[in-house]
Amino acid sequence: MAIELLVTRELNREMIDAGASLVAELESQGFDATAILWLYFEEFERWRLVVASPEVDRLGRMSVYHRIRQILTGMKDDGTGLKLSDIAAVGETASPVLGLRRRASKLGGVQEGRVGGSVYGNYIVDSYVYKVKPLKQNSR
Repeated sequence: MAIELLVTRELNREMIDAGASLVAELESQGFDATAILWLYFEEFERWRLVVASPEVDRLGRMSVYHRIRQILTGMKDDGTGLKLSDIAAVGETASPVLGLRRRASKLGGVQEGRVGGSVYGNYIVDSYVYKVKPLKQNSR
């Protein structure tokens, strides 16, 4: 029986756990992710699991969605309930990913957990960060 994750206006434990399961699976499959985080989009009153990857810039967003869909399909038995429509694939310099990467470079990393407010010129209403790769030294 398929379980569907209820993505609510408030970030809940099921959403955090489902995101963590996808992060683990993406990493185990060698998926090149620069950042992965739940991000609240105030204008839509909706959370989306943002997956930032250089593959979006190299191969295109549709190619990345196809790969993520394949990975999600392989995970169906784990009960995360995530759907492709819960996920936003973006390039590694998209807002607010670039700001988070700058923060990670300056602070030596960004720890897993909630982040909000102004981050290098980007305003984040609310987020739950799993992973952020710092910028390379020559990319600032």
